Amino acid sequence: MTRFGVLLKRALHIFYLMINFRLFKDISELKEKLCLAFTENVEDTKDSPLVSVIIPSWNEAKPLSSLLLSIKKQSFQNIEVIVADYQSTDGTPEIAKNYGAKVLTLTKKGIGYASHKAALRSRGDIIIRTDADALFPKWLIGRIVNLFANFQKIMLIHGSHIYHDAGFLTNLLAHLYDKYWRQPENVSGFFIAVRRSAYFDVGGFSNYRYGEDWKFSQNLCKKYGKTSIYYEPLNVIVLTSARNIKAKGFMKYLLSETTYHDSRAPL
Repeated sequence: MTRFGVLLKRALHIFYLMINFRLFKDISELKEKLCLAFTENVEDTKDSPLVSVIIPSWNEAKPLSSLLLSIKKQSFQNIEVIVADYQSTDGTPEIAKNYGAKVLTLTKKGIGYASHKAALRSRGDIIIRTDADALFPKWLIGRIVNLFANFQKIMLIHGSHIYHDAGFLTNLLAHLYDKYWRQPENVSGFFIAVRRSAYFDVGGFSNYRYGEDWKFSQNLCKKYGKTSIYYEPLNVIVLTSARNIKAKGFMKYLLSETTYHDSRAPL
């Protein structure tokens, strides 16, 4: 589908929602999602498994410190953090170490490569891959642990996103994408939680500069089926930045079919 076709399809869908008065319900749901992102639900974490959070990075000092602080404040605490860094020059490795994260120093480019190297060094029964500009609500990892514990057929969990540095219209469009346009098997690298056994069973993240997140989830879907992927936009929520939108411009970003891949990093 051409870029114009993508934009036309999305515009027609928004028009359909408006004439059916469903857009007003979606605005209410977005408000609910924004509130949920800041709700602090304390989860029962007794006898919980180790969770490994892996973060590929390149010159991410500014956003990384906020992400690591949000991980420190999780209600669930049995966590290890591994930052796979590609030759940062802004102090990213030092910041990661200051927050107690393990740091892998890489000399080869590739977001998928960096993520996989971190996964190989991880020890957790659950692996969470996230972007350096994400922020985790306090309840997030505890909720992930509970979902995996209660639903044995689930192999991968992902959810929706809120731009913490963007306005209401941008977040509404993101909400519509998450609710209506995103397919469950098309996961985004801002947050992917997967069982360790399933991760290595399908080969992990491929060594792609872009698109390793979609490729991985599609491989997992082929192996375990669509029901192995848990996707609920109002139950798993991650805050992230709108830096791609700001870098590309809103219209160019909206027209792009690879909206959620980070084009700025050379990994």
